[in-house]
Amino acid sequence: MVTKNLDIPQNWNFVKIGDHFTFRNGLNKEKSFFGKGTPIINILDVFNNSGLTSEQIAGKVTLSNDELRAFGIKKGDVLFARTSETIEEIGISSVVLEELKNTVFSGFLLRARPKTQNFDLNFKKYCFRSSVARKQIVSLSSKTTRALTNGRLLSKVIIPIPKDLSEQHSISVVISDTEELVNQFQTLIEKKKNIKQGVMQELLTGKRRLEGVDGEWETKQLGKIICIQKGEQLNKSNLTLTDIFPVWNGGMDPSGFTNKYNQEGNTITISEGGNSCGFVNFSFKKFWAGGHCYTLNKSKIDLNKIFLYYLLKNSEKSIMKLRVGSGLPNIQKKRLLQFEISLPPAKEEQNMIAKILSDMDSEIEQLEKKLSKYKMIKEGMMQKLLTGEIRLN
Repeated sequence: MVTKNLDIPQNWNFVKIGDHFTFRNGLNKEKSFFGKGTPIINILDVFNNSGLTSEQIAGKVTLSNDELRAFGIKKGDVLFARTSETIEEIGISSVVLEELKNTVFSGFLLRARPKTQNFDLNFKKYCFRSSVARKQIVSLSSKTTRALTNGRLLSKVIIPIPKDLSEQHSISVVISDTEELVNQFQTLIEKKKNIKQGVMQELLTGKRRLEGVDGEWETKQLGKIICIQKGEQLNKSNLTLTDIFPVWNGGMDPSGFTNKYNQEGNTITISEGGNSCGFVNFSFKKFWAGGHCYTLNKSKIDLNKIFLYYLLKNSEKSIMKLRVGSGLPNIQKKRLLQFEISLPPAKEEQNMIAKILSDMDSEIEQLEKKLSKYKMIKEGMMQKLLTGEIRLN
């Protein structure tokens, strides 16, 4: 049992969820009933929000009065994910933070309705997401084609809570404040990304020219300015998770890692096949290019490759439209060679644009590293608060 070796403070209790909540499955409806009528909370609402308010609920469904009464939602109800494609997502919860009249919940969810007053409202936002609760929820769930749980299984989960509701509330306030800082950081990063996207649209189309540069941009076929080569396929059995060199193939992430490479760093890649064909990437370090990967390396003109990467990345949607085939879509080399782009005649302008965009990417990367660190701090602090390892005086 997860709680067997867990020490908690004297004025805390281990409680079984089933002693404090009653469970009900959500509403199953045909798709034809969706689109208008009563607001309905779905599984994505639960995944995206630890606390639910009316602002987060967009779905609607047509209901009878009996269904509305049976599947209605009240302030303080906890909604758990009943089924999911992955075992890690099963039983993710969200608490209803305000009175939601004429609102119901979908069949992918379980409603846990309080039958005692032993839980602070905001404390419920976090206590079911603690590592103590999550380990039990996952271990009690089943997995066939999808991960599944139910009220009977969730009723067995045991979690530690302070007896004093004021301590529960204090814990939730600290976690909520930390969560808000993380959210603000995420908002800042999204703002920076949007600004960068706007700058790309202006600089990479010639709409905005930098000081000291002139001359008309020239339209050229991609094959006229850089060599395009196809990689060499590696057997999947030879890939690992621990070797040095990433293997870029048809996806948006490496297929695995290997102890050898066939490409030097500072190389542009474009996915050749699969659902992500046309995805543009830039590798600063050595890597292995697979059979579903095009590499763009040796320039045929005076060219800044980082500038070309940004130019192609800005045209990624158009490149993806070059794909052919339905079962396993791919981009033929001939079509990629003939793909037209416009670029400034002087390398000086290419260098200036590449520098601006690279600096913006570096800033975003640093912010994302800090965000990852803050998330780890928040998660660690939350787990210690929810087990009484850290106390709030």
